[in-house]
Amino acid sequence: MSPRRRTNHGSPDVHSGNSATHGEVIQAKKSFPLSRTILAGLLVFYIVFPLALHFSTSCQRAVVFLTYVAPPSLILNLSDTSGFEPEHVVRRFKLETSEPGHMGAWHISSRGDSLSTSSDSETSLSDGRPVFLYFHGNAGNRGIKHRVQLYKLLSKIDCHVIAVDYRGFGDSSFLWPTNETVVSDAVDTYRWARRHATGPVLLWGHSLGSGISVQTASLACAQGVCPNGVVLESAFTSVESAATTHPIGRPWMWILQVLPSLRETYFQRWTEQLNSLAKISDVTCPLLLLHSEDDSYISYKDSHALASRAKESRMDQSTVEYHLLDGYGHNHICRHPQLGSIVRQFVSGLVKDSSSPSQ
Repeated sequence: MSPRRRTNHGSPDVHSGNSATHGEVIQAKKSFPLSRTILAGLLVFYIVFPLALHFSTSCQRAVVFLTYVAPPSLILNLSDTSGFEPEHVVRRFKLETSEPGHMGAWHISSRGDSLSTSSDSETSLSDGRPVFLYFHGNAGNRGIKHRVQLYKLLSKIDCHVIAVDYRGFGDSSFLWPTNETVVSDAVDTYRWARRHATGPVLLWGHSLGSGISVQTASLACAQGVCPNGVVLESAFTSVESAATTHPIGRPWMWILQVLPSLRETYFQRWTEQLNSLAKISDVTCPLLLLHSEDDSYISYKDSHALASRAKESRMDQSTVEYHLLDGYGHNHICRHPQLGSIVRQFVSGLVKDSSSPSQ
């Protein structure tokens, strides 16, 4: 009688006919929870989250402003400005707002200037040099490194820079930002600068800050106290346009394609305040638009559309400049080797208007 065939473990292979089936059952049990997890994730990502955005203004504000995104490795300590010295002298101060609260701010002085006392920012701004008010985009605060790099560049071409954090950002008063609060903070910053500056006052808005700058400038121009110039960097035409190209919003755009009736209700809360294309014609001061063709967040076509609309509304189209660059993405136009020359030439063509300061 021939011996029984044994397995590698030495035991008779009496159950070898069922071993494969048993393994398949175990594998199925393992894969089923995994499939459910993937399905649940897709459900949340493509259904639950878009619905939350649709019905919750809090969720919308959280996605638009991203105040909770502040990677320490990319941000300077707001209370320690020694990183600017000795080339740049910086004063940290609080700028009181018309509504309850304050904004944390830096004054980066023009090259060669110095600050020594608590009131020197106001005094220093009366030296006749240009003053840039910098309004940053979403996430982080005024201390993000690419923003700091721009301040240094503007200081080197002999301009003052006032960089603020809207309430809800950085070391400013805490609140959940809205369209109204960020624009109100920008208007307060502009009014403060006009009270103290004797040279040209310009707005510089990057990304989300471009929309805030356009709204601020349009309000000021309507009151007869238009800025001397506005620089829009990586600008969008509207929040809706930015959402269709931004990596955060792109995955959900299929919903608006399938149900186009939702488009208006999705963005209706944002169209009035942050629709730069609708407001750019109200900005009558000189404009400088900068965009990188490889911007993966906001399409350069938005800046092109803004420049075209602005020129259509002006008799003198030379007061609108548009520079399409390449290789600097969304955040790093500050690294362009000719940026200093571009800005210096733009500023040199400005003439300080005779409008009385806004109080």
